[in-house]
Amino acid sequence: MSEQPEVAIEKRSGKRRFIACTQSTGRIGKSTVAEGLITWLRYAGIEFGAIDADSQHQTLFHRYPGEVGIFDATKAFDDFASMIQTLPASPVILVDFPAQATDFLLSAAQHFRLLEFFEQ
Repeated sequence: MSEQPEVAIEKRSGKRRFIACTQSTGRIGKSTVAEGLITWLRYAGIEFGAIDADSQHQTLFHRYPGEVGIFDATKAFDDFASMIQTLPASPVILVDFPAQATDFLLSAAQHFRLLEFFEQ
């Protein structure tokens, strides 16, 4: 993997959860799990933001028009940083990533120290 330039990500205050639906293969139910989580979060009255990061299928975006944003953040670290910076301030963020994005997601999470970003 080529060396990526450092992009600063501003840390926000407050406890937040980032749920990434990802897997190395397709057609195993990632979007179905995301839909179940959306249903449960609504039922529980928990404020959330949802992003469909699968630009090819856009399953969540089509099933929840007006409620789910779309953002392809799996091509470059700059795109991933832009997605993180534009996330709503909701306590729960749910992102449905495309198949085969797991390695990129883990690399980006490590690069941007996302565990620290979402800490209190």
